[in-house]
Amino acid sequence: MKIHSKIHPTAIVEEGVELGLDVEVGPYSHIRAGARIGNGTKIQSHVCIWGQSEIGELNEFFPYCSIGAPPQVIKDEALQARAVIGDRNVFREGVQIHRGSTKAGGLTQVGSDNYLMSNVHVAHDCQLGNKITIASHTGLAGHVTVFDNALISGICGVAQFVRIGSFTYSAGLTRYMKDLPHFLCAKEYCEITGPNLVGMKRAGYSEEDIRIVKEIYKALYLNKEKTLKEQMEKLHSQFSGKSVFDKFEDFVKTSKVGIMRN
Repeated sequence: MKIHSKIHPTAIVEEGVELGLDVEVGPYSHIRAGARIGNGTKIQSHVCIWGQSEIGELNEFFPYCSIGAPPQVIKDEALQARAVIGDRNVFREGVQIHRGSTKAGGLTQVGSDNYLMSNVHVAHDCQLGNKITIASHTGLAGHVTVFDNALISGICGVAQFVRIGSFTYSAGLTRYMKDLPHFLCAKEYCEITGPNLVGMKRAGYSEEDIRIVKEIYKALYLNKEKTLKEQMEKLHSQFSGKSVFDKFEDFVKTSKVGIMRN
């Protein structure tokens, strides 16, 4: 444990914890042996960080967060599994992030610059990128992947192995049983509502990129005369080599549970 960390007298920081410089540990928080916490991280009151957790710099944990707890998998202790978190994330009240399971490489990973609101649940073996926002009471089941810059509203439910693409927007109460491809918006039960034009414009995408995403949406979701494969082949002949299309096409090709398609 390094000096210059501020630990409240009621907090429990076990032997074998590695704290960086200027780490704050608030009242009644418990950090278990083996945890590693980077410089400038703030841990408020009543936070539990388990020993298999590796946390970067300048993160903030609000009360009642539980980080790195064993996975909710029957008969799977996953004692060597980990939860790895990047830098500058905010975890609001009651966020739960479980470490990985022995069945899937043993790693739950959260990138940097993410904002997880109150009572968000991130289950075992999830992979979260960067600059993601997840609103209150949303639950990610095991093995879920969320790409950079996704925005997930409150009280959403995401089934196992589902992927949520970059610059996507999900309305509150969205239920995910299929993958949500890059640049699209979803609501209710796997229903695509259109391209995420607002998100793309805010991110600085060009008018040409936005036009291509509009054409993808029209082909896949407004024209049902052809199959997904046929439409993707037609789009490939038009837009192959364009970065936004290539990214979208790769997402579709690598889907294991299928993409949302009304």
